Amino acid sequence: MKYKHIIWDFDGTLFDTYGEISLVITEVLKKKNIEEDNRHISKNLHKSLTHTLKLLSKKHLLDFDKLVSEFMFAEEKMNVKKAIPFNGVEKIIKSIEGYNFIVTNRGESVFRFLEDKDYLRFFEEILYRDSGLELKPSSATVDYLVSKYNLDKSETLFIGDRDIDIECANNSNIDSCYYDSHNIINTAPCTYYVKDYKTLIELLDISK
Repeated sequence: MKYKHIIWDFDGTLFDTYGEISLVITEVLKKKNIEEDNRHISKNLHKSLTHTLKLLSKKHLLDFDKLVSEFMFAEEKMNVKKAIPFNGVEKIIKSIEGYNFIVTNRGESVFRFLEDKDYLRFFEEILYRDSGLELKPSSATVDYLVSKYNLDKSETLFIGDRDIDIECANNSNIDSCYYDSHNIINTAPCTYYVKDYKTLIELLDISK
């Protein structure tokens, strides 16, 4: 197998969580007597959470910072039981000879999801919103991991479902895989494009 190390995004890449995130945003808006289409929210989440909340705050004339704060508070109470890993994820994780990492713009709630499915044991380090590093699409998180673990960039792959993940990888000059988990085509150039992990398993020549 070409890659010894994989850096994973979390939402929409490792775990299918967009449905639950959309519900959290919907509930926050309902408390303000605002109805919003879940599908519209989910589609915009693929660009970024910040993009989505900015769009909604502008559309409904809300204070952006307050909306972010309300969402963050509600997010920490998300139902982790309904969010599950995508098919094929565990097989790829277990095939890696080196390290698996997570780089996410999500907050500390990422640990609750991983603990619930006994996935914490798979990852050497998890960088999240409050890790003190500049968030994606900046290369800061990847550069940190490369330096700390002495990673060979040619043996490291970043997997994500949004352009900011691919841009993060590109900014650090490592290969990337765009996982099109919700039928939204990428615009940032990637090394691999897949719609399911079975395809990636074949591309990476992972043995059965």
